[in-house]
Amino acid sequence: MKKSFTLLCVGLALAGSLAAGTITENPLAPSQATATDIALGQSVTTPSGGPWTDLTFNLLRSTNTPYAIGDLYLLTQAYSGSPSGLSSSVAGFVASTSTISGGLWVFDPSVSVDGSTQYFLYMDTTFGDNVAMKYSGNTYSGGDAYATSSGNYGVRSFDLTFNFSGTEASAAPEPGTALLMSAIALTAFGVRRIRK
Repeated sequence: MKKSFTLLCVGLALAGSLAAGTITENPLAPSQATATDIALGQSVTTPSGGPWTDLTFNLLRSTNTPYAIGDLYLLTQAYSGSPSGLSSSVAGFVASTSTISGGLWVFDPSVSVDGSTQYFLYMDTTFGDNVAMKYSGNTYSGGDAYATSSGNYGVRSFDLTFNFSGTEASAAPEPGTALLMSAIALTAFGVRRIRK
């Protein structure tokens, strides 16, 4: 009984220390453009907190639906090479993914990003068709858009509309979870005392 109770409390503490959601995003999209044969990238800055795992990233089409194509590379520094030059040997390489689900690039669950850090995400593939993408002026203060239609990536004077999400592993459970854990512990302690 004591071992089961201990495992229950540890499980609740671990479950309470995880919070899934948006890490950072640029949802503002007053403009849109149709692009062909262009590869895109975006730098992002994570807020304080973290680290985050179970990472996903997506761009937003003019239809307000997520969009992803090809492989996506996560770096710790800007990249000025060509899309086809992206690889695990590129300076600042953190991870890459070719997994796309529901218009989202999905990284391996073990990949993590830290808080208060700038990261750079780049596609290795150009759009093969006309894709209407949403973008905004320089409305996202945490980074810049990068693009190339032929040649190397370069900084652009607009920001892409994107969402970067993950699961945060916090140092302590949410106050509500801590209260629930305390109530369960007290109840279990009381039940145990009555049985003795």
